[in-house]
Amino acid sequence: MALLGITLDIESAKNIANGMSVGAVVVAVAALWLVKNMLMRVLSVVLLLALGIASYSQRANIVDCAEKVQATAGTQAVACTFFGQTVEIPSLTE
Repeated sequence: MALLGITLDIESAKNIANGMSVGAVVVAVAALWLVKNMLMRVLSVVLLLALGIASYSQRANIVDCAEKVQATAGTQAVACTFFGQTVEIPSLTE
């Protein structure tokens, strides 16, 4: 899959999801410290934690996809999704 001219493989997708999860938690902690209005503080933290959970769940999808590739031993092409983008893993015979 080409995303803006960059190939996205399984390891890259897992690293992106991990980075987004950690980044969302860091920004949530910073928002708790910086935002003074309690309502905005709660909304910011809830939205950022939701983003972190969503990116972590996508990481789980990529791991499941990698397991499918291993199960087929690379003899069949496998297509997976990562935040709505299709990641195709070609077979080793192609």
